Amino acid sequence: MTRPTSLTRFFASTAVLFLVLTLLWTQVSAWTSYPAATIAQILLDSNAEDWVESTHNTPGQLKATTKFRKVLSETQVSTPIAVVEPAHYAYGTTLFLALLLASRSRSLFRRGLTGYALLLIPQAFSLVFVLLYQIVREIPAPLLGLAPWQLDGIAMGQLFGTVVLPTLAPVALWLWMDSEFLAGLVANSSLSRPFPSPGYKGPLYPGSTS
Repeated sequence: MTRPTSLTRFFASTAVLFLVLTLLWTQVSAWTSYPAATIAQILLDSNAEDWVESTHNTPGQLKATTKFRKVLSETQVSTPIAVVEPAHYAYGTTLFLALLLASRSRSLFRRGLTGYALLLIPQAFSLVFVLLYQIVREIPAPLLGLAPWQLDGIAMGQLFGTVVLPTLAPVALWLWMDSEFLAGLVANSSLSRPFPSPGYKGPLYPGSTS
């Protein structure tokens, strides 16, 4: 199968494939994001045992019940619970697959499975920090034993894990797996750019004056 030779065509194909795959992925996202939630659950159970009493992971939802209690009234006490929907932070898988399909990557099936497995790690990172951020918003810092810089670190981790990482990770992984294709695509686009004839004395580029 011929690989794309135009950057414009490649990016357009990626955008269309991403939309189509996302529509399909929403039907199974609760299950495809379950492994990432499982990794996040293990990390919380083993590293946040001072804060988290228990975790409950089902397809579509990861829940962490804290060890703290909030007094609502003389007769009411609540337990803060952090909840996240893993699928909201796992859409990078469809972006990665769209890039592979648009580039007509070789060994598509093998690379797709490898990419899916590797993307579980940043997805789990996002889930952990989203839950931790919910906990520190509910529980006073002195009770958690956190310094201000640690609170800032959790807030930054949550921001990075929700805004940057879901998009950055799949693109970076694709670039690592298919860097030769992108380099060839950029080189081909540069070579196909028309050059002025030897006698041409006008501007070299549209809008330039020299």
